[in-house]
Amino acid sequence: MDSTRPPRHGRRTTGPSRGWKVARLVLAGCVLVGVGSGVTSAAWTDAAVFKASATTPTVELQGGNGQSPTSWSNADDTTTAVTLPATAFANLAPGVTAQAHVGLKNTSTVPLTVGAPTVAWSGDFASGSCALGTVTTVTVNGGTAPVTLAATNGTTTDVLISVTPPTSWNGSSTCQNKTGNLTLTFTGSTS
Repeated sequence: MDSTRPPRHGRRTTGPSRGWKVARLVLAGCVLVGVGSGVTSAAWTDAAVFKASATTPTVELQGGNGQSPTSWSNADDTTTAVTLPATAFANLAPGVTAQAHVGLKNTSTVPLTVGAPTVAWSGDFASGSCALGTVTTVTVNGGTAPVTLAATNGTTTDVLISVTPPTSWNGSSTCQNKTGNLTLTFTGSTS
């Protein structure tokens, strides 16, 4: 051991040191944080939980051929469309009304509101002097659309399609020997 070292002076030996003061402050902070978390963790809790199943409706509007007995079909597009008898609109004549009855049926799990259909003619009757779009009328359930069909029980309604070629066809051979197709598209809506 080196005996030449001078004794250390300037150290305070009475009272707490600076390090001890810092340690006491840190301990006091920990105690306060511990008390705060102790109050929170001691609370009693309980929960109320709910659950439910959910579904979406089945939506299906069917078309009927208007025959007796009626044959019903989903008829969702032109490839599965209900085909009317060939005689329905055969031999159209100026000013003479041709008619056909078809049906609509709701097999959905919800009510459906059915509006007026879109009417489209193709071939010779699509445009020009032989066009039939403006003279084709559709009467739904004895009146005009929209009509609401009740759900689930297969509620049906009658649809009357009427085509009255214009009298301007008289005396002209322009619209003789013409052909075309009629497409009616009905849409059922849930709201």
